[in-house]
Amino acid sequence: MFYFWEDRIEDIKASSVLREKTKTGEEITYDENQLRKTFYGVHDSTLNMNTYKRAWAEGVPGSGIGETLDIEFTLPADHMMVLIVKSSFPRKPARYALR
Repeated sequence: MFYFWEDRIEDIKASSVLREKTKTGEEITYDENQLRKTFYGVHDSTLNMNTYKRAWAEGVPGSGIGETLDIEFTLPADHMMVLIVKSSFPRKPARYALR
């Protein structure tokens, strides 16, 4: 049985979203919905990371200082896991490992 791990997120709003075009003209959007359904399981296995998802990325010129994510949970939460990945990771994992 395949299942997504319940993230207990009611709603997410981002102050901006990065959109970019690939060499083939496909538009890729790094919106806040990419933060949903991050982990999954199969039968009784441990949780796995959904590597088909992309990350949220801010979409304003410059360093993105001041951009925000507003996350509303379905239950009170006392912690959050944050994974920070540089943009070169999917294309050049060996270079990312050196950082």
